[in-house]
Amino acid sequence: DDAALFSEKMLPILTSNIAKGNDNFNAAHEILLQSLLLEQIDDFYESIGELEHSIALFQKAWEESNTYVALTNSLSTMAICYTIIWYKDDSLKTLVKIALSISLAIMTKISSALIAISIAFVFLTKVIKNKKEFSKYIYHFTIFAIIALPIGLWFPIKNLILYDVPITYVQSVD
Repeated sequence: DDAALFSEKMLPILTSNIAKGNDNFNAAHEILLQSLLLEQIDDFYESIGELEHSIALFQKAWEESNTYVALTNSLSTMAICYTIIWYKDDSLKTLVKIALSISLAIMTKISSALIAISIAFVFLTKVIKNKKEFSKYIYHFTIFAIIALPIGLWFPIKNLILYDVPITYVQSVD
């Protein structure tokens, strides 16, 4: 079952030790687990109301913890959930939602780009399965890049232009 495998493997990765101590974050995590442990992925569409509720709880957890980790986790989880929906409905509207959630997650914490890599494999799988619609996907992924790249990478690009700081730069702990 794809939904059960997803919730067992991915959601624990998205939760951090800082956020786990927050009751709202844990409640949101439980709602996501319950809505993804479904018999069929079609039932996922019916649980979108629960998804919105869990996102609101993630936001509340972020406000209470005064950390960006819960926000990053929330946006990354949104991106993964919208990717599941996009894989089924293949709509540009859902792809735009993925682009916004990934780019905002990357803007919040650059390590969220790891989610983008896994979502890219989902995109590639969809293109391989539907080779006849290749030009449609090129158009959709171009729009995705036009939305996601400027929003997600504006700060590293600004630092590259103004201060010649590499995009992948990480401050040393020393």
